[in-house]
Amino acid sequence: MYRKFLFFASLGGLALVAPLWAGCPSDKDDCDGCVIDGACVRAGAQDPEDPCLVCSPAASRGAYSPLDCSDGVSCNGEEACNPETGKCEPGEVTCPDDEFCDPDLDSCVVGCPYCSIDRSCFWENQRNPHNPCQVCRSTQEPYAWSANDGAFCDDGVFCNGADTCDGDSCSIHDGDPCTDDGLFCNGAESCDEATRSCVHSADPCGEGQTCDEEGRECCEAHDHLGCNAEGHVAWIDGCGNDGAVVEYCPAAPVGGCAAGQCICSAGWSGPACQQCVLFVSSTGDDAQDGRSWSQAKATVHAAITAAGLSGCPEIWVAEGVYPAAPSANPDEAVVLTPGLRLYGGFSGTETNLLERNLGAHATVFDGELGDPTEPRDNACRIVVMAAETRLDGF
Repeated sequence: MYRKFLFFASLGGLALVAPLWAGCPSDKDDCDGCVIDGACVRAGAQDPEDPCLVCSPAASRGAYSPLDCSDGVSCNGEEACNPETGKCEPGEVTCPDDEFCDPDLDSCVVGCPYCSIDRSCFWENQRNPHNPCQVCRSTQEPYAWSANDGAFCDDGVFCNGADTCDGDSCSIHDGDPCTDDGLFCNGAESCDEATRSCVHSADPCGEGQTCDEEGRECCEAHDHLGCNAEGHVAWIDGCGNDGAVVEYCPAAPVGGCAAGQCICSAGWSGPACQQCVLFVSSTGDDAQDGRSWSQAKATVHAAITAAGLSGCPEIWVAEGVYPAAPSANPDEAVVLTPGLRLYGGFSGTETNLLERNLGAHATVFDGELGDPTEPRDNACRIVVMAAETRLDGF
């Protein structure tokens, strides 16, 4: 743990005790081991220059500490670390020559019923405290350790996998524990010994690209504008996946998205597709409801009458020539009621005002009502406009 100092201050006879941290690294809360020379070292890791020094957070968080070899038994002498191997080795037994050290009792005993090894007495199946791959099996060898083959052990290396004993040593390993997880978009898997964990090399795609897990490929992020699954205008990447939304479109039944742009369903118009529309076509029929090109009315006058009854403020008229008066009466005309908007210049398939081509689809009001050779029977007026009306594209 960190070195902790205490200071005392007197305040009205009350002693205050406050911890002060000395030499603490700034990332002390993020590292579970030791922070040495600015790097986080895992607990139990050996000093590369001295294997008898290890990271022991309980002793010091800021430096390597001597390896604690004590097994808590006094009669078997003082254990010490071998600087060549970095492993603890037993000390000299302090018992009389004709007695054995019993580690379980921490006392000298006269007889040893199981394994007497190096003047210490061990019970049946008791492991060597300094080597888990050795065990007492008195029926095999009462005066030496027997191999503990197949037992679990730990050689201290994470990246070679789980370990088991073979021939007195921890020498069998399961292999790299960090196998491919089958995911393309988190990159290649590898083992990080420093953190004792499996890591990924991260997104394999470059800047401006997105990763397609299903296709296992990198895609250009902003390839083209299209319609996403929710019916909005969005960037579509090079693999056909939806990206960032560019424009939110009105939902069905009044609106939607087509060919990378917001549209209004047949019979609706306006920025939010909240305005209903009536349609007129020279191939239409005044008996139809006029709410789509396929159900268009044949005359503008019939559409104006229907607009007054339905409250639809907008009429779209396809290319063609339309009479200025509903009958042969020259005093009649196209009368736009207040608030009505009349648009021409359509081919008869459009769903958006921006799709009109006025030059290609001329829409004409004709004042010729009777005999073409007689000017006196022509319409006196073509269009009569009230307040807040619009005539566009004729």
